Amino acid sequence: MSNMQYIRISVIPPAGGQETTGIYKLPVKIGRSTTDSDVHLPDETKAISRVHLELTGKIGELSLIEKSTNGSKYRDNPIHQETVTLEDTDEFEVFGYKIKVSSAVNTANTPVVFQMYLKNSQGARLADSAGKAFAPIDIGPYYVMFLVSGNGKIKFEAIPHYADHKNLLSRIHRDQMKPLFSVYPNGPAADIKRLAESEAIKVFLNGRSDLAESGLVEPGNTRRVEPLDVISFADYRLETAAKGQSALRCEHCNLLNANDHGTNCRWCGYHLVNSRTVVGERANDR
Repeated sequence: MSNMQYIRISVIPPAGGQETTGIYKLPVKIGRSTTDSDVHLPDETKAISRVHLELTGKIGELSLIEKSTNGSKYRDNPIHQETVTLEDTDEFEVFGYKIKVSSAVNTANTPVVFQMYLKNSQGARLADSAGKAFAPIDIGPYYVMFLVSGNGKIKFEAIPHYADHKNLLSRIHRDQMKPLFSVYPNGPAADIKRLAESEAIKVFLNGRSDLAESGLVEPGNTRRVEPLDVISFADYRLETAAKGQSALRCEHCNLLNANDHGTNCRWCGYHLVNSRTVVGERANDR
């Protein structure tokens, strides 16, 4: 499983036109084409190429690849069919268009509905290729989409709430991935939407395939998700909790409860005396 890299791009048109800003997934193509470019620069003269430049790399290692016929400007210096290393906040110019880029995607003003912990079906935190556990995802500033490839490989994308959806969907299509489901903020809680593709993978909300009340989320359906809910699918388990909240996992049904060993499980009634705290733990806990 992996995560996307996003940048903020602002475009100021020639002659003092209105500035537009969007959040885009890297790599980003910029040019005259409405189909081949993620950021469209209208130009009746066709001096701007269909794909004039491309932003690539990752946050902290961002590069500008100049691909055009007629060149661009970087810090008032002409560049033509070359690669330039950008700062985290930088700008360049294409035939009167001033383009500003920033790796800082501001989500500070968007409240966190809950945090989502990514785990395997045994309850161990998922980790990246270096073995570092993924941080919990702040649902609210971000929503999360789970995708499946043709060979069954599953990926997740933590997407800034105001990301450019056209850019995102085109990248998903280019990567030959199919959306499985998404969890997105909706008021004081969130919704899970089961998407129509990849019907062979079953998705459960607070349920299991061996229970009569399985919690199966049918393709095309939307269900409410709140703190201390559990989403399970394939070999994965997503546990939710309010920011800073801890919870107990019932050793009988494996669902979550408020952190109070003196009570019974709210799902199956099993006593929680031997249950274990499973969210709110340190990043290296299992």
